[in-house]
Amino acid sequence: MANPNAPEPGATCERLVLVYSDGSMGVMPANAPTSSAMREAEEVDANETDPAHLTRIFRARVELLDEIPQERLDRAAKRAAQ
Repeated sequence: MANPNAPEPGATCERLVLVYSDGSMGVMPANAPTSSAMREAEEVDANETDPAHLTRIFRARVELLDEIPQERLDRAAKRAAQ
């Protein structure tokens, strides 16, 4: 059964995004304070000596592009039940 609280396609929200020195990204949970993102970046960068390679923090507005198809939800539920 679909989650009645799930956002509809086209819904937007703001999230804090960490961009790591290798180009990968991490998205903070909804309503995470900037201080949490800063702590995460400090932990990741603990041994970094080159300022060009420090983790960057961005605020991004994201848009849900489409719904998760029911068949995919069913497969995930089946795997979880195993």
